[in-house]
Amino acid sequence: TVAATGGAADHSYGIYTGGSLAISGGGKVTATGGEVSGEYAYSCGIYVEEDAAISGGTVNATGGPATGSYAGSCGIDADNVIVSGGTVNADGGTASATGNVSYAYSCGIYVTRETLAISGGIVNADGGTATGSYAESCGIDATNGLTISGGEVTAEGATQAVRSFTGTVTVDPAEGQQIAVRAGTDESSAQEIANLSFPDNAEISDSI
Repeated sequence: TVAATGGAADHSYGIYTGGSLAISGGGKVTATGGEVSGEYAYSCGIYVEEDAAISGGTVNATGGPATGSYAGSCGIDADNVIVSGGTVNADGGTASATGNVSYAYSCGIYVTRETLAISGGIVNADGGTATGSYAESCGIDATNGLTISGGEVTAEGATQAVRSFTGTVTVDPAEGQQIAVRAGTDESSAQEIANLSFPDNAEISDSI
C-alpha cells in the first residue's frame, strides 16, 4: 500500500515522475494533490511526464483545491495512459479561477499528448467543480483519442463527460467481449446509445 499527499504550494502532486509509471499487482495506491494557490495553480494526484500503465490493484488519485488566475486540478495527468486491469478512481478537485480573465479546469483523467486506452478493469473518472470567466469540468480529457475495448468506464463532468480535441472516442470490443454505452446528464438518467459485440466497433465522440 502506498499513500502520498502533496504539500501546499502553487503546484502540488501526490506522485510525480519525470519518466513512466507502472502499477500492477493487488495493492493500493492513494495519491492526493495538496491545496494550491497562485497565479498558475495546479494540483494533481498522479502526474506522469511519459506513460502511465495500470494493470492491477486499486488506484485512488485526487487533485486538491486550486485557486488562481489559472487554476487546475486533476486526478491523473499523463502523456499516455493504458489501463488493462485493476480499479482506477480519478477525481479532479475544485478549481476556482479569479480575476477578469481567468481559467479554471478540473478533470479526472487528463491525457496531454497521446491516447487513453482501456482494455480491462474498472475506471471511474470525475471532474470537479470549476468556476471562473472560463471554466471546464471533464471526467476524461484524452487529447488524441480514447479507445475502450473492455472493462467498465464511468465518466462524469459538468462540461463534458468524455472529450478529445484532436482524436476520437471509439468503442472497439475485444474478441468475446460485448460493450454497452450509456450517456446522459448524470449516471442515473443515462440512456443506452450503443451495444456492441466483437467484431463491431463505433466512434461515439458526438454522442457523449
